[in-house]
Formats: sequence, C-alpha cells, structure tokens
Amino acid sequence: MMTTAGGGAAGPQRVAPSAPRLLRKIKLLHSHHDPYFLHKGLGLMALIHFLYRFVNLVSKGSMGFRIGDPWTLCSILLHVALSYSALIFKTPIKRTTSQPMMWKEFQLHSITFASRSLGVMLVIFFGQQHFRGVVVLTAHLVADEITRRYKQGTTMRDMPFPASISDDMKSKINLFYAISQIFAVVGVLLLGFDEVFLILFPIQFAAFLLTLVRKNIISAGAWHFIYAFSLGLPYLYLLFVLTIPRVAELLAIGLVVGFLRFRFRVNKYLLWCPVALSFLLEGVALGPKIDPKTGNMITRWTELQVDKQVGSPSALPGWAAAPSLANTSWKLPTWISPESGKDGKTEAALADDTLWLSP
Repeated sequence: MMTTAGGGAAGPQRVAPSAPRLLRKIKLLHSHHDPYFLHKGLGLMALIHFLYRFVNLVSKGSMGFRIGDPWTLCSILLHVALSYSALIFKTPIKRTTSQPMMWKEFQLHSITFASRSLGVMLVIFFGQQHFRGVVVLTAHLVADEITRRYKQGTTMRDMPFPASISDDMKSKINLFYAISQIFAVVGVLLLGFDEVFLILFPIQFAAFLLTLVRKNIISAGAWHFIYAFSLGLPYLYLLFVLTIPRVAELLAIGLVVGFLRFRFRVNKYLLWCPVALSFLLEGVALGPKIDPKTGNMITRWTELQVDKQVGSPSALPGWAAAPSLANTSWKLPTWISPESGKDGKTEAALADDTLWLSP
C-alpha cells in the first residue's frame, strides 16, 4: 500500500480506461499471414469504393462508371486485386459446422464468382460485350471443378444458422439465397456496369463477414442478416431505378429459369449456354441494351434527365429506344447473303452494326 506525503494511506491506484470493446475486437483482424496489410488495405479501399459508388447511385442516379475512363478501369482492378490477394491466407479444407466461417471451397468460390462480375465489367469496358457469355460460363465451369475437389456439403444451404432459427425459416432463407443466385447470373449476362457491380458487392462482402464471425466480432445470425440485406440491394435497384419493362423482362427470365432449375432440375448449362453463345454470333446482343459510351442501361433516372432536357422521353438515344421488327436492321453474315457490295459487305451489314432481338 502506498502512503501520501502526509503519511496517510492512499486509495487504490487508478487504472487508465481500456479501449472500447469493439475496437479491441477490430484489432483481432490483424493476421501474421498479412504482415504488410496488403489484403486489409485493399479491403478497406474496396469498402470505401463501394460506399462511394452507392452514394453516387443514390444522389446522381448512376455510379459513375464509364467506358474508356481510366478511373473505372482502376476501380475494377482494385477489386480484382482484393479477391486474389485472399490467396495469401491458408484456409482449412474442412468447413466448421458450428459457425459460418471461411473454408477452402468457399474462398475459391468467392474469388471465382467475383471474377465473373469483374470479368464482365472488363469486357464491357473494352467494348467486347459478345464475350461476356464466355466469361460467365467459364466462371461456372471453374466453380464446378472447385466443388468437385473441395466439396463440403452445399455451400449456402449447409451454412450454419443460430439454434433459434426454425427449420421452416431456414428453408425460406435458403430459397432466397438460391433465387438470388439465379438472378445474379441473369444480371451478369444481360445488364450494365452499375448492376453487375451491385451483384459483386454481396460476393466480396460475404467473405469479409465470415472473417468477422471467425474473429467473434459478429454472430452467425448477424452474418445471415447482413448477407441477406446485401443480396437485397439489387432487388431495390430493380424496384426503384430500372424501367418497368426491363424489370418485367428480367423477372420473367429469372423466374422461368428458376422454375426449370428447381422444379425440373434442368442442367444449368442447358439453360445458360444458348444465351451465352448468342453473344458470339456476329456480335449479337440479347436482352436489355447497354449504352455503348457509358456501359450503363437506360434507367428511370436517364428518362427523367432526357425528359427535363428535351421535354419528351421519346427523344431517348437510339441505343435505348424500344426495338421492334419494323425498325430493326438485320445484319446477316456475308456467307448467308447472296448479294454484297463492292467492298464485299452485305447491304444489311452496311445498314447497321447492331442486331437487337430483345422484346
């Protein structure tokens, strides 16, 4: 016991207050596998970038991605680097059944499906949209091979839930996850920069959330809640941003494919290959149109801006106009047409560079 200058006994020594509990838990994110903060630094920049794009979307009606814009390319490469930098971590082959935590199959699936979205964004950026189907099918073939080598049950349906969640609720949540995966494929096949980036978010965010569970920062229930919320963002985009005809088109495609997959167990490649291969036929693009200058779709915001500028939504750019058989220019391969111009091109090919077959 210490005494004061007057000889009396001093009270107990005061201890400095400890750091808040949350901050102490955040320190647990540090790992000796990432001594130079490569993955953590990329992750922080990616989270800030997601936030920046989402704020742009809410405030301006567009995330701001542009074809040919160097910052757009750097943004895409940032997320590519984030996904592949995760390979520096050694993840267990066997998954944990008590909590949602990272294991090898999930890690590689996360990288593969992030690459699917990012690969589609790159082909849009470089003006090679007819290759997006190849990107999507390749990603799914790689994912199937990963499953064959590292399969530990079903990736999402076997994800652990809190004990308080009933079996009926688990089934409904898993159905939502499965439907969201179907619509994610529809999105990366048919939509533009903003939509594909929205699809990327829950893929990369889910891996981060698994790390938070492993470090005991969030619970299993919080993982499912936050992950489900991130999956719901593209649906909010459909509801509030895309035009009604496009929403109806996408919902119809997703529901038909989902019905065939879940009810009749139709092989996914039988469903997606015709769509993917159509992109390779003379550069034909099916479905909703993408602005060749910005890589984005026509949205309600675009219509509003055009309406304010010219007083009529009928003055939309040509790429956004609703197609019909009456105003569609059909571009045929030269080997089909019996007639060709002096330079060897068919008259149909000279008339138009694009064939739109969407309803």
